[in-house]
Amino acid sequence: MSDLTFVLAGPVRHGVRLHAQALGRRTRGAPLVNIEDGALPPGPVHLHFTDRIFGRDALDAAERLAALVGTRPLSVTLHDLPQPSDGASFERRRQGYARVVAGARGVQVSSEHERGLLEQVWGACGDGAMPPVAVVPLPVDRPTRWGPPAGAQGSTDGAVVVLGFVYPGKGHAETLAAMASLSTGVPLVAVGAPSDGHEDLLTELEDEAAAQGRSFVCTGYVTDEDLERWTARAAIPVSAHTHISASGSINRWISAARRPIVTPGAYVGELHRRAPWAVTVAADLPAAIGAALHDPTSTWIREAEWDGAALPDTGTAAAMQLAAIEAIGLA
Repeated sequence: MSDLTFVLAGPVRHGVRLHAQALGRRTRGAPLVNIEDGALPPGPVHLHFTDRIFGRDALDAAERLAALVGTRPLSVTLHDLPQPSDGASFERRRQGYARVVAGARGVQVSSEHERGLLEQVWGACGDGAMPPVAVVPLPVDRPTRWGPPAGAQGSTDGAVVVLGFVYPGKGHAETLAAMASLSTGVPLVAVGAPSDGHEDLLTELEDEAAAQGRSFVCTGYVTDEDLERWTARAAIPVSAHTHISASGSINRWISAARRPIVTPGAYVGELHRRAPWAVTVAADLPAAIGAALHDPTSTWIREAEWDGAALPDTGTAAAMQLAAIEAIGLA
């Protein structure tokens, strides 16, 4: 190992930081440094970047990153790639991401879909040849137990559960709309807190649920122990994100031996091709949720179905990350 340093950035509970930390801790010989601790040590650095944890917008984030890194050789993993669904922020986001890429020796993304999004960003805003891009899938660790725990919810009065931060497009509103024809005794539970600036979405979801005659509950931030309980006891796991490019939430369900109901999209299609046993792709979300309520066993992955070669675990993903850094001569 050379003098490569892994840099951690963002709030300690943010998924991007937690992902970077997990991979860094599984890489022997490379120190982990908190960006908040001050100046970085000399030598090459690798960090995980999303504009939302580096600046007030993508261009500001790119400038802050450039100032932080200085002349150090940079390898970067990009998250939350810009796409047209970003609306008014799309242009500034893709300009910002192009600047980050321009300052890097090599880039990593979490899916082939994200590679395609990045190629579009670079084609519109980049200059010259794009640095090498490697795909390192988000890890899915093998479950430590199989099947529902004793006393877990499994009947038609159990909750439909969505994991992760609450924000527009995450899939909470879409899931609630799909539940309109279900028994009003089936609640929707959002396991996670609202993203900053989107607290008003909770009121909208509560009002819509009330109009259906059902309850909506948002747990707020949950500990790992609480999250483990929710993934085990949820009746119906759902991920209906409208513009997903890679998903830690889906992977969390899978690593709990749950087979979530997911809505079609480029990334979901990619995941389904790799591991068709891991998700239920639903073109008709109301019908899929209704079917799962009548057959809760369909939301569980059997141990005999598990294929670790299709879904790299944390150790494998860390090795893939390091190999991509080594390929550009920074480790």
